[in-house]
Amino acid sequence: MSKFINFVTNSDKILFNLINGIRSTILDIIMPVFTLYGSIWFAVSISILLLYFQLELGIKISAALITSTLIVQIIKNLTNRHRPFIENPDCQTLGHLFKDYSFPSGHTCAACTISIVLSYGFPGLTKLWIFLAIFTGISRVYQGHHYPTDVLAGTIIGCLAGLLSLSLL
Repeated sequence: MSKFINFVTNSDKILFNLINGIRSTILDIIMPVFTLYGSIWFAVSISILLLYFQLELGIKISAALITSTLIVQIIKNLTNRHRPFIENPDCQTLGHLFKDYSFPSGHTCAACTISIVLSYGFPGLTKLWIFLAIFTGISRVYQGHHYPTDVLAGTIIGCLAGLLSLSLL
């Protein structure tokens, strides 16, 4: 088991360094914009708008976001994984440097939760929602805030919370 954990940890750091090592003036502008899709202010805003204009969908997205956020916060406090920029001060960073823990990625989780529920409510835009969720996750690694496994875990939690909300409510 420790060989597997070492393999995953080493692969995680290698992939992080590959993504985070890419530098481009255009990406330095674009990636923080993708991060906004998974931000708390966007999650709250989309929830309020949907509660006002499409009550049923608003309830689904609000319940899914509350559920996924609680799960993320519990796991963050159980795992206590430091963010990449704390462990590796030489990595590239952009934007606000959060001081909480890294695993799992809350921004990616919220983006995936939002995308799952919006795909249900607006199926014609599903490709857009998926695109935004994927690039939110990539942006978190690019900006030095998360390892790829943080993003993967956030993706799984967000998708499951969204699907659970859609199936139960």
